[in-house]
This record gives sequence, C-alpha cells and structure tokens, in this order.
Amino acid sequence: MSEAGRVVGVGVGAGAAPARAGSWRPLLAVTAAFLAAFTALRSSSDFLAIEAEAPAARALAALHGVPLADALALRELVGLQASAERWHDVVQRYAGLRASLGDPLAAIAATASDAAVVAAVMAAGGGGASAGGSNGGNGSNDGGPANGDAAARDGAASSADAGGHAARTAAAWQAFAPRQEAAAGLRFLNIRERFAKRAVARE
Repeated sequence: MSEAGRVVGVGVGAGAAPARAGSWRPLLAVTAAFLAAFTALRSSSDFLAIEAEAPAARALAALHGVPLADALALRELVGLQASAERWHDVVQRYAGLRASLGDPLAAIAATASDAAVVAAVMAAGGGGASAGGSNGGNGSNDGGPANGDAAARDGAASSADAGGHAARTAAAWQAFAPRQEAAAGLRFLNIRERFAKRAVARE
C-alpha cells in the first residue's frame, strides 16, 4: 500500500508542473497581426510602384483606346514581375475584347493563361459583337427625305442596339461572377476603381 502511495505521489508530483496551455494563443494572434500588416504594406507598395508607371500606362491606354485606370489595373493583374511586352499584349487583347464581352470578362480573357478559362469566358460573353447596319436594298434611293428618315431610323436602331448590348454584357458578367474563374475580373474591378479614385483625388 505504501508502494502504491509512492507511485501515486510521484504521478501527482510530475503532474503538478505548471501547465501553460493556451499560452500559444497570444503569440498566434501577434503573428497573425504581423502577417496582416506585412501583406497590407506589400500590397500598398506594389500599388504605388504600379502607379509610378502611369506615364507608360497613359501612352498605352491612348494607343489602344482604353481608360488609364484600366491599363493600370491590368498591370496589377499581370504583376510587376511581368515584362512590359506582356503588359502591352494584355492591354491590346483587353481593348479588342471589351466591346463584345464587357470590361470584367475581357480582363479575365486577356490575362488568363488557361485556355479552358478563356473558353469559359468567351462562352459566357456570347462570342461576337452585334451586327448592325445590314439594311440591304435601300442604298439606291436618292430621295432626300427618304434618306433622312433612313438615317434617323439607323441612328435610333444603333443606339438601341448599343444599349441592348451593354445590358447583355452586364447580365453575362452577373451570371459569371459567382464562379471561381471570376476572381481576376472581380479584382480588376476593385483595383480599377481604386486607381480611378486616386486619380480624381489628385486633380
């Protein structure tokens, strides 16, 4: 019995060492806070570095007929480590696709390296742009009033078609946005808005 008591006593003594359960939690919280601050600082640093490329972005935007904020946002999507040629190629592709796909889908298609993602975007966007101005057979009418009426009808049809196309691309994006492949488009919209707001604030 005394032997058993000794064993129990040893066990109790060993277990009596001060346990520090939970002491790692404050350390984990500090580490998480540090990582969050580091990530934010790095993001801000990258943002400022891209903003410093505004002169090149402005020339590129003018060349391809896109807003400056779009060109800067595309630079962020391809990354600072990407070559200028890669950035230029992406802006050129984006400019060619935005009319038919809308801005966010065009940004995804222009920057994606996965052919399956590009195919999914093109399918979601509905492919080609609308075909306007195929009113055959009226070209030989030289009458002034008739021509004026035709021009007015063509202008109204063109305006309505543009509005309908904008609505279709917006609907296509809304349907595509919940998908995993939409991440680049969502980031593009967020970064573009940030660049645009900073540009307005500086003016």
